Amino acid sequence: MPRCSSSSYPGIVALARQLRLNLVGIEIDDEGIVPDALERACCLLAPRALFCVPTLHNPTSATLSGARRAAIAEIAVRHNLVVIEDLVPAALLDAPPVPLTARLPEHGIAISSLSKAVAPGLRIGYVHAPQDWVGKILAVIRSDCWMTAPPSAEIAARWIVGGEIEQLIAQQRLQVAQRQAIAAEVLADWSWRTDPASPHLWLPLAEPWRAAEFSSALRQAGVLAKTADSFVIGRGSAPHAVRLSLGGARSDEALREGLELLARTLRTGPEGLYSA
Repeated sequence: MPRCSSSSYPGIVALARQLRLNLVGIEIDDEGIVPDALERACCLLAPRALFCVPTLHNPTSATLSGARRAAIAEIAVRHNLVVIEDLVPAALLDAPPVPLTARLPEHGIAISSLSKAVAPGLRIGYVHAPQDWVGKILAVIRSDCWMTAPPSAEIAARWIVGGEIEQLIAQQRLQVAQRQAIAAEVLADWSWRTDPASPHLWLPLAEPWRAAEFSSALRQAGVLAKTADSFVIGRGSAPHAVRLSLGGARSDEALREGLELLARTLRTGPEGLYSA
């Protein structure tokens, strides 16, 4: 039984369903996974693995502190828990924290990719795992896709060796900063959470808005946003919140237009929609 933060990357939910794994959420707060909640889960359920995004968590953008990472690593070792750490968003930070799995040489598997921080079309992933797991991971890759496309691998290798990769990541960081500034300006009257390096905003909805009707109102206005239930593990109740992707708009102008429509919808409220 793998454990997963109570709000998490939807892809892991789909993968667990495909593999018929029983995925259970772990309580999170503004900083991420709550160690006491993980300890209770380990004692009650004896899970085999923990999947987590401790740096720029998707969808909340939370990043675990060093103290939290140390506490989670200690729990993982004591309960023989394999930790699978998604490092994909961490590349957007100029100085990302030391990976959680660096504290777990025998219990940690780190995964990353170039698709988010470099180029969406460069579907190259990386895995760092304890030696005992390498053969198992290779066997899964051979049975699933055998290998990545050689031209993509060659491009990625040349960019890494030649240094172009750092330039491309720097461009992505600059775009995120520009779009964060637009969001801060347009949504200045509302409370939301993010990290300056994150391409996402997490927007809790004040009453009387409900997430489903807010998302529907946005969709009618031509703006797409993921509701919190897209990220909730299992059948637990989802908060009334939406995740906004700053990178999805085709331009800064399109992003500003979409956020202004969103702000107008927030200001109007559901009563205004019904009266119209």
